[in-house]
Amino acid sequence: MGDSPAPLVSVVIPAYNAERTIGETLAALAAQRLDAPWEILVCDNGSSDDTAGVIDEWRDRLPPVTIVDASHRRGPSAAMNTGARTSRAEFLVYCDADDVVADDWLETFVEALRTTPYVGGHVEYDRLRAEGSISVSWNDAGPFVFTLPAMPGLAATGSGNFGIRRDLYLEVGGFEEALESCEDADFSWRVQLTGAPLVICDTMYHVRTRQSLRSIARQGYHWGAYQPTLRRRWALVAAAVADDAAAAPAAAGTAASSTPPAEAERRPNPIVRYSRTIARRIREGRVRSLAADVTWQTAHRLGRTFGKVDESVEQIPASPAIAARVRELRADPWRTAGSERTV
Repeated sequence: MGDSPAPLVSVVIPAYNAERTIGETLAALAAQRLDAPWEILVCDNGSSDDTAGVIDEWRDRLPPVTIVDASHRRGPSAAMNTGARTSRAEFLVYCDADDVVADDWLETFVEALRTTPYVGGHVEYDRLRAEGSISVSWNDAGPFVFTLPAMPGLAATGSGNFGIRRDLYLEVGGFEEALESCEDADFSWRVQLTGAPLVICDTMYHVRTRQSLRSIARQGYHWGAYQPTLRRRWALVAAAVADDAAAAPAAAGTAASSTPPAEAERRPNPIVRYSRTIARRIREGRVRSLAADVTWQTAHRLGRTFGKVDESVEQIPASPAIAARVRELRADPWRTAGSERTV
């Protein structure tokens, strides 16, 4: 990078064997309208395919692109942290290597980051869905905000469509690399505990979802298996606010897109829970989404049941100040860009 001026923003893309999809991601980034210096950092997590070759084909249509070696530890958290450490920019904006962004995506994130330090966006799931593929029914377009049972009522956003001031990212220590799942919620909660609000800006991010029953089951099990570890990590904080009567209403009031029912709270066996709706779904011709839903939730339940607690993952300490901040967040979970206070 030499002595060249630092860009205003780094777009960080964690990538692992992304040869088949990263071209679409880069094509969307080539259409960005940001009138400020920016760069792309592709953090390669040890790819064995021709991800680098596809990137090279796009270099002359993009701002400066750097392939960063992030193979020291497998997993998206390590790759994302490598990108933050490599960047010299004021702002970091994250994008997955198999998704596609709107033309105003980066411009909108940067505009929001000028006034608030932590920003999420909107998502939709239809554009990249292959014809005839299968998908769960709760992938709704809209603000990507969700809650998890480990911290009821505490909103979070994902790791593939967010922006953050780099100094804040480094302040919280980045993503917890020991977490192989649920790292997005963990990171989002820790950022908000610093006092930064979660602000959602109005730009679209197109998500490529799991599109076979096998991949849906694998994802559901993996997410479920890490719920016990996430619960233990946040148990001290959860206990400090366990008596808050407002927790449940806050969770219900902030429900947003893409929150599978099994993630929102523990419920009865999914087969039993769906017994009243199966006939209706069949009549409506929604058998495929029903199969996807039952597959995901059954796998998620199995993951929660058989997942082992990873005690090497450090617990988040509790304090009166942290408990007070959690209560504030439950009362004011997330905001729309333009309505937030300048930070």
